[in-house]
Amino acid sequence: MRDRVFYKGNTGSIDILGIANKNCEQSVIDRILRVFLKESKLENFEISYVSEIEDYYCDNIDIIVKLGTFNITLVVTTPNYILNEMNRKNRGYVPAYPPEVIFNDLKDITIKEAIREYVKKGAYWLKVYGLAGNLVGAFNEKVMSKSINSEGYQSKEVPYIQENYKNLKILYPKTLNEFENIDDDEIEVIIRLWNNNEYILTISTIKFLENQINKSNKKFLYPLYPRAIVKILSLDNVKSIIDSFVNKDHGYWLHFYNYSSFFEFDIELMNKHLNANKLYYLAIEYDCNNNLVLAKETYLKALEIYKELEDKYSINCIEKDIEYLLL
Repeated sequence: MRDRVFYKGNTGSIDILGIANKNCEQSVIDRILRVFLKESKLENFEISYVSEIEDYYCDNIDIIVKLGTFNITLVVTTPNYILNEMNRKNRGYVPAYPPEVIFNDLKDITIKEAIREYVKKGAYWLKVYGLAGNLVGAFNEKVMSKSINSEGYQSKEVPYIQENYKNLKILYPKTLNEFENIDDDEIEVIIRLWNNNEYILTISTIKFLENQINKSNKKFLYPLYPRAIVKILSLDNVKSIIDSFVNKDHGYWLHFYNYSSFFEFDIELMNKHLNANKLYYLAIEYDCNNNLVLAKETYLKALEIYKELEDKYSINCIEKDIEYLLL
């Protein structure tokens, strides 16, 4: 017969069933409770909008999620907006880009429901999407350049076609050659670079992503690794999007999308980065209010973390701020 274990705290009573029994060590129960309480605290967040929403079903905006003491900026959009942009630019794909969170609509209730999912599990995906594009810390390019063949990855058992393309070799599912203009599917393409390192890019059609949202009975895509997006899965679109991911920002986005699919970013380093950002903005606030002593102290705290993360750009900015402060 299993006993109930109750914990009284600010969050009320937590009833754990089927975990604790009379012989269960209290330390095990305590660890479970700590995890539960940590997740509960993370569910408290605030959302602010950087700009007005012109069309709930076809727009692209920045939002700021205040999570504890951290502020995380996300770009949120809709399938209609992505499709309209591809049509407007007469392009069958979305170029390599920082990932955006996709919702069916941008109504306040939808965004709140989605962010409630994104703050779970230590807000891992919220931090990944919010910090994407940083070349330091958890997103250091040396870390992200880890290739799938170096890790012994075995691709799915599907027939692949290998093709030489420019200075690359690309392996794509045989079905892509047999069926043109697939508008509701996604594929994994293996890209082999000149150094024989292989990277995977998941390419989805916008219709596929929209249908995934509808099938889930939610109005947003569940937190997951980002995908490259095309209008239809044609060989031309696949080659064009590979070009973009291999060449833009020296291949940074190819590394980022591949890494986020198969490996896990260091959440402690992401937290350090967010903490450094928080201290930096706080120092600027002190500086603007002429509280020069606190400004200097806070700048130096942020500087220490940025040095640990090897963030040369932020280090340079803070050193200049301190220099001006001392004039």
